[in-house]
Amino acid sequence: MGTARRLRPAAREEVDFNPENAAGAERLRPSVVTARSSSGVGAVTLHGVCGYTQNGVPAYSNGTSNTWTSTKNFREGIFMGYQWQCVEFARRWLWVTHRLLLPERSCAYCFSSCTYAYRLKKDPSPTSQRARAAMHGTAAETGAGSPSSFKEVNAATEVKLLGPYTNRDAWEKVPAKFVKQGSLVPPVADSLIVYPMSWGSPWGHIGVITAVDLDRNCVYVADQNRYFHDWNGKSYSAVFRLDCDKGRFYIRDHESECMGWLTFPTAVEGHDV
Repeated sequence: MGTARRLRPAAREEVDFNPENAAGAERLRPSVVTARSSSGVGAVTLHGVCGYTQNGVPAYSNGTSNTWTSTKNFREGIFMGYQWQCVEFARRWLWVTHRLLLPERSCAYCFSSCTYAYRLKKDPSPTSQRARAAMHGTAAETGAGSPSSFKEVNAATEVKLLGPYTNRDAWEKVPAKFVKQGSLVPPVADSLIVYPMSWGSPWGHIGVITAVDLDRNCVYVADQNRYFHDWNGKSYSAVFRLDCDKGRFYIRDHESECMGWLTFPTAVEGHDV
């Protein structure tokens, strides 16, 4: 597997999870594995910002996992999803940082069968230039988890686009590859972690793997509508142990086992074919 574009969070960030003491992360209290418990204590109120990824993309609080605002969110005229569901964050993050648009799916777990993403053949937006600059490491960094490190385009000045279902000729498909949990290759930064449907989450869940640290055996994830805490300046909402068992890699989430992670081999640096 190629070297991930960013293997670990910025040096100034503290890591809540010590893998050396995590022989049984499933038996540890949730606050050890995640930045903070998903209980109502310390939860960010509805529509508030929980934190920012290292690219400056905000994750908003949905208040509770049962909240449904039925309000659609758009970027540059393109539907991202419903406020503030997990799919909305995954689609918005991928669009803002890599100018890739996930196809619409009825449930988060359906992205385990996703085989492509959309990309504009000619992208008129200045956001695309910043995304390319950030991808190649030329964008100035002002600190992980900072809203100024990679600002989203202001809604009042953004270019309005027609999506692939309305203006099909303007878009092309780029391949996406889903890597199953327990694969022979480790997860990579800037891929999307996908969870199955479960008793507590009939639609599954999706988030962004923001960094992978193979030295510390940690996977850092940013998402919406799972935990509602303030990220406290960090660029991720949770960190999980990465195990390698007989050459196969497993992300050890103490609450639910993921299905795997979605990569974009020809469009995102570090995602091998």
